[in-house]
Amino acid sequence: MSKLSYRPEIDGMRAISVLAVVLFHAGFGFSGGYVGVDVFFVISGFLITGLVLKEVRADRFRFVEFWERRIRRIFPACAVMVAVTLLAAIFLLLPCDTESLAKSAMAQMLLSANFYFLGQTGYFDGAAELKPLLHTWSLAVEEQFYLVFPWLLIFWRRLSPSQLFWRLLLVAVASFALSVWGTVAFPEWTFYMLPTRAWEMMIGGLLAVTVPTVTIPRRVNEGLSWLGLAGIFLAMLWYDHSTRFPGANSFLPCFAAGLLIFTNSTNLTSAGRLLSWPLLVWIGKLSYSLYLWHWPVLAFLRCRSGLDLPADVRLGAVVASFLLAWISWKFVETPLRSPVVMSRGWVYSLSTSCTLFLVAACGILMGTDGFLKWSPADVADVLENGEMSKRFQNEEIAAIGPALSPGESGHFLLWGDSHARAVSELVHELAIKHRVPGYVASRSATAPLLGTWRFSEDREGMEWNQDVFDFVKEKKIKEVILVGRWSAYVSNPRTALVDEETESPDEKSGLMVFHKALQKTVDELEDLGADVWLMQDVPEHPEDIRRMLAQRFMFDLEDEPRRVSLEEHRARQATTAGFLREEEGENVRVLDPAPLCFDQSGRARIWDDRLPFYSDSHHLSRYGARQLLAPFFDPIITEFATDIQFTKNGEAPSGTSIKVTAEPPVFETR
Repeated sequence: MSKLSYRPEIDGMRAISVLAVVLFHAGFGFSGGYVGVDVFFVISGFLITGLVLKEVRADRFRFVEFWERRIRRIFPACAVMVAVTLLAAIFLLLPCDTESLAKSAMAQMLLSANFYFLGQTGYFDGAAELKPLLHTWSLAVEEQFYLVFPWLLIFWRRLSPSQLFWRLLLVAVASFALSVWGTVAFPEWTFYMLPTRAWEMMIGGLLAVTVPTVTIPRRVNEGLSWLGLAGIFLAMLWYDHSTRFPGANSFLPCFAAGLLIFTNSTNLTSAGRLLSWPLLVWIGKLSYSLYLWHWPVLAFLRCRSGLDLPADVRLGAVVASFLLAWISWKFVETPLRSPVVMSRGWVYSLSTSCTLFLVAACGILMGTDGFLKWSPADVADVLENGEMSKRFQNEEIAAIGPALSPGESGHFLLWGDSHARAVSELVHELAIKHRVPGYVASRSATAPLLGTWRFSEDREGMEWNQDVFDFVKEKKIKEVILVGRWSAYVSNPRTALVDEETESPDEKSGLMVFHKALQKTVDELEDLGADVWLMQDVPEHPEDIRRMLAQRFMFDLEDEPRRVSLEEHRARQATTAGFLREEEGENVRVLDPAPLCFDQSGRARIWDDRLPFYSDSHHLSRYGARQLLAPFFDPIITEFATDIQFTKNGEAPSGTSIKVTAEPPVFETR
């Protein structure tokens, strides 16, 4: 097997990268620590391209040997981690979490974890911090790259180093351009997919393709080396969750990593010697196993104890991750890399057998819903009956209530994000009860406001809202109920709303966009002759209510999830509630469900000692929507029925308004 000269500073780079990732995930600073993955990509591209290129130029490259090396390096430690994680899940996680884990594990074993998690980034999937194998998306991207990239080097093997460099540079630039554009146009796809990540590995590959022909003065080389190290740390400390990524912002850490590799290619600079410090080199050797183990450890703790882990628990998780990483490196990684321990035939046979075994195990867990049938009855009830309504499809305008006669149009529209979908089944049942035909239009993470979209999403949300508005106009709908998780669109720059004039929001601009879009939407609906109902949001909680209550039964825990107070709820909703109330008028009514969502002590109602009212931390479950909001929506639909009856009789509707109190709402005559 071909080998490159060992470079200790690269292990040092691995060390600072994995430490940044671990500390970021554990909540110990490094707000941009996630860029450590990008640095890993650059390092991998440099090392693997160097090995492949050397063999290709000598006409000795064989895929069977190349993948033997990749399997020895990647597969054993990953397979052990996946197997242990699946086994631990059976005893430590809820059935729903175990089933989800099995799906992600199967995807990882088939080198498609990035595709799986791309499909799991929607509004309904729960916190990413609770997915024990989420971090394997990067392994899938890297292995997909090495399924493709060697073919390029083989195809262009007759080219001179200079010609090969420029062709690969063109491919890398195209990938980078796609990443920059995609981060705005389709951000989730851009984050997870190979075409928009390939350029990061190709930066390292480009360094391996050509040998520097220009002599750089020593002092300049020293300065450039420190500049590279500073660039990596700048990204790790400066970036945060709100940074648009990867795209243009990923260029800084990747270029900086490439600069460090380049400036230390002949002799170690002082920065390179710093990175060659034995402790950093040792951590660098553990980096792969440490990356594999740290995330499942944190995810299991968060699944059991909630997202907000105390500092001492997070520190313990980091220590445990190091211990598991050392065991993995010492007894799995290192021995199995040697051909003496295992021949090529055994490598392929054993890896195939282990893959089939783990895929079969995942299939069993998926087929049994994570062993749900063997769980306590109370747990099954919570998980099955505590789900959010799935009756009406996302991103689809659906008829609700009684069936429409030919040529008949619905009287009302329930329009909003997933919070509208959460109450759609209840509204449908009430509409049938009172014989009021209507529609529901819901799209996850999309405020029902014209001319806007979320900063972290693409513009499809704006187009969707315009289509819904056009539907209201076409059908001459009389009543429009807007429902949304309003505070989410102003509380975080990454989830804030933007419009054509505001591409990069901060807190102030996000509020302005929300306010302006709300006014625009209400005004244009009124211009169509529609009455507008603005529903304030239901209480939001710091924990996943359904999961925490299921764990309470599963593991005989005494504490129930913390219930927010009415004061906390009012404070969270204060800004958006104020904007909603500003729109109140003759044809616009603001509805507040809070009085029905809190008990006499001022604490949120989250369950009835049997089933949860929430499917997660902020979506009402199907059961909870009925228990909490049936008295809220019933008089509204009743008023719609009254309006329809008056209209059929050729009379003007008598004005009514709805008053929501702690008791069921009542009508008051204006």
